[in-house]
Amino acid sequence: MKFFKNKLAVATVALSVAFLAAIGYSASQKQEISALNVVGNMLGHVNGFIYNAGTTVKDKVGSVSNFAETKKENEELRKEVLELQLKLGRYQTLKTENETLRQQLQYKDKRQEFDYIGCDVLSKGTAGTVETFIINKGSRDGLMKGLTVIAGEDLVGQITAVYDSYSEIQTIGSENIAVAAYTISTKNTAGATGSIEYSGILKGYKTNKLSEVKAKIEQVELKSPVEVGDVALTSGQGLVYPKDLRIGEVTSVEEDKGRAMKTIYIKPFLDFDNLQQLLVVIPKDPIPTEGNIQYKGK
Repeated sequence: MKFFKNKLAVATVALSVAFLAAIGYSASQKQEISALNVVGNMLGHVNGFIYNAGTTVKDKVGSVSNFAETKKENEELRKEVLELQLKLGRYQTLKTENETLRQQLQYKDKRQEFDYIGCDVLSKGTAGTVETFIINKGSRDGLMKGLTVIAGEDLVGQITAVYDSYSEIQTIGSENIAVAAYTISTKNTAGATGSIEYSGILKGYKTNKLSEVKAKIEQVELKSPVEVGDVALTSGQGLVYPKDLRIGEVTSVEEDKGRAMKTIYIKPFLDFDNLQQLLVVIPKDPIPTEGNIQYKGK
C-alpha cells in the first residue's frame, strides 16, 4: 500500500506541473486550447498510470498470498513425510526384532542340549564402541561369568562380569576374549560337519571406526587352504563355547612364512550396532564348583 500511495503522490504533482505548462504553452502560442482539453488529456495518462500501478500492487499482493499458501502446503507435506519416515523406522525395527526372535527359536529347537535365557541390551560400550554390552539379566536370573551370548545362530560374545540385575558382555570385537574357531569353504555342501583342521584362535581388533566390529583368526597353519568368502565358526575346542556358532566371513588372508602361519581376517555376520535381543546359552550339565563353564553339546 505504501508503494501505491507514493505513486499517486508523484502522479498528482506531475499532473499539476503539466497543467500549468500546458496553459503557459497555449498562451505563448495564442492557440485556443481549453484548460478542459488539457486536463482531459492529462487525466487519461494519469488514469493509465494509476491503473498500471494498482495492477502491479494487486499482482504483488497476489504473489505474497500465493507464497504464503505454498509455504503452508510445504510445511504440511514435510510433516507427512516425517510421520511416514517414523512409521517406516518402527516397521524396520519390528521386522528386525521378529527376524532375530525367529532365528533364536530355530536355534533353540535345533540345539536342545542347552538351556537359554533371553535378555535385552541396555547399553553398548563407551565412546561409541561396541566391544562391550550391558544386558538386563544378572545373577538373580541365573547368569554367571563365562556364559556364551548369541543372536540367532551367531556368536555375540561372552559374559565377563555379573551383577545382581545386569551383566557385562565382551563381544567378539574385543581384544580381551579368545574363541577357538575354524573355517569352512562356502563350496562345501556338506555344511559345518566336516574336518576342523583349519582352526585357530579368534580375537577382535580395533579399526578407525569405533562402531565397527572386526575379528581375526590367528595361529592357522600356513598349508591350510583358506580362501576369501569362507565362513568362520566356533570349533568347540576347550568346551568354552558351543560348537558351530556362526562368526563371520573371511575377507582377507595374510601369510607369515617365517612363522609358517596365517592370519585370517573376518567380517562378522551380525550388525552389532543394531542388536537388541540376545540369548544366553546355559549348559544343562551341572557346572563345576570351580566355575569353569563347559559346553559339552554336539
